[in-house]
Amino acid sequence: MLIRDADGKPEEFVGTWSDITERKNAEETLRLSEARYRSLYDGMMDAYVSVDMDGRIRYFNQSYQKMTGYEAEELCQLTYQDLTPEKWHTAEAEITEKQVIGRGYSNIYEKEYARKDGSIFPVELRATLIRGESGKPAGMWALIRDISERKLIEETLRLSEARYRNLYEGMMDAFASADMGGLIQECNPAYEKMLGYETEELHNLTYVDLTPGKWHEMEKRIIETQVLTRGYSEIYEKEYIRKDGTVFPVELRTELIRDAAGNPTGTWAIVRDISERKISEQSLRESEARYRDLLDASMQGVFVFQDQRIVYNNQAVTDSFGYGSEELRSFTTAEILTHIHPDDRQMVAERLRRPLEIALHSERYSLRIFHKTVKCAGWRPERCL
Repeated sequence: MLIRDADGKPEEFVGTWSDITERKNAEETLRLSEARYRSLYDGMMDAYVSVDMDGRIRYFNQSYQKMTGYEAEELCQLTYQDLTPEKWHTAEAEITEKQVIGRGYSNIYEKEYARKDGSIFPVELRATLIRGESGKPAGMWALIRDISERKLIEETLRLSEARYRNLYEGMMDAFASADMGGLIQECNPAYEKMLGYETEELHNLTYVDLTPGKWHEMEKRIIETQVLTRGYSEIYEKEYIRKDGTVFPVELRTELIRDAAGNPTGTWAIVRDISERKISEQSLRESEARYRDLLDASMQGVFVFQDQRIVYNNQAVTDSFGYGSEELRSFTTAEILTHIHPDDRQMVAERLRRPLEIALHSERYSLRIFHKTVKCAGWRPERCL
């Protein structure tokens, strides 16, 4: 400060000073803090936006700008309602009123945004209230995440699960899964129908409870030697017990279930009721037995060729040739022909080379054969088939 004398002439200077090191340090600290904040703010993968109480956009980061497709100047002329499809306005206004203004923040919620190009995409966000110096609401800010990829995965999973559920529910074969103790965890309608139990009843049973005791050791051995060692069993047969006590045959293959760490957590199996097949097999065996008895008792010689060898012959054939059935079935075609009269061998050889034609055009014919007791090519009275 300049001090003058009575005549107004400069007489002296007076000055004061103060140490501003602390202030400079504080300013530098604030600058660095703001730089770190700005770096974090602009580098966030999630979008950030703040708005006034009318919804007009005030601040936003690069992620928000990139997500919406607008230039910075354009965003400053818009409200968050302008970017939100109309169908969400009422629900979001209610969230703002009851949650953000009511308690200072919202739950995480989902809605949609509209990009500058008009495309609609799903987002999730949480809004937080900004208060002024007087404590009154001055605006809101939110972190917003584009969840398009997650929604696509969820929809793909939903469709996959729907297809699986349709397959699972519509399977003609029964399906069931059990924990490592054998307690049934899940089953499809075919499994319930096959056994006659309700779902809740089956959840209180093990597959051992449903299996007659005579099969327990065998199935335990299959679990230990096949399922636990290589992850699945061969197809095997056993029996089940229905709720009404009836026992019926089934066939199944059991697979091992493992958790993410590879530890066994249970098993699942596709189970097929083979009652009808077993009945058919028994009927076929009985029919074949009756047919075999009829052929065996026939006085007319009967034999069946397969792959140029005899696979069946009745007693009349063994009597004619003098060989037992096992001996006859060990003969090759050439050996069989040596027991045919030379004048008939060509005819028999031709028929053996075209068995299908013979089967389709059966005809009666006679041939002469040599009995086992004939030791050479000499002739003795023939027997005819």
